[in-house]
Amino acid sequence: MRNLFKKAVHSKSENEARENSDLPAFSMFQTSHIPFKTETRSYVLFLNKGRESKGVYLYFLGGYVENDDITFSDVKINDVPVELEKAQLSDGQWAFRAHCPEIKIPAIDKKLKGSKLVKAQYEKCITAHFVPHGNQRKTLDITVVLIPEENWSGQGYYYAWHGYSSKTEYIRGHNAHILERDLPEFFLMNEDDYDL
Repeated sequence: MRNLFKKAVHSKSENEARENSDLPAFSMFQTSHIPFKTETRSYVLFLNKGRESKGVYLYFLGGYVENDDITFSDVKINDVPVELEKAQLSDGQWAFRAHCPEIKIPAIDKKLKGSKLVKAQYEKCITAHFVPHGNQRKTLDITVVLIPEENWSGQGYYYAWHGYSSKTEYIRGHNAHILERDLPEFFLMNEDDYDL
């Protein structure tokens, strides 16, 4: 998994040891909108691939943070309200962040399969809820990161163009997908609507 922070909190040897253990580690499972829309309730669901634990860090990263081009309200993890603080990180990036030591991180039985696995995933996922406000042109820059307190290298993250080499490539791929499936043109994205 790509580490979104250029300078990890732990040393390389600590990170390698943690990655090879059964410590909690998140992966993105589902999201409400692609891309996120301003003034719209949004969420990202994360799954824990490791053991049960407690305590998470939530980060919103992107070039929009420094000048408050996008801000967030109604932020919750599951049903727990979260207060974000704005901070410049040690690598120079700006972020809105929160530390939530009370959040439980449930484990999912690795032996489950089929519908039992899907049910467990929805029951045990951790959901970051939020409403973005501000410049819709910058919404492709929203990156949501959830990190288990116990394992910095177990961060899970989501941004709309993950898996593509650029935001432009993402928009073109998205539009091709819409047209191939003969979906309404309402779902097409316009490159001129975003800061690329």
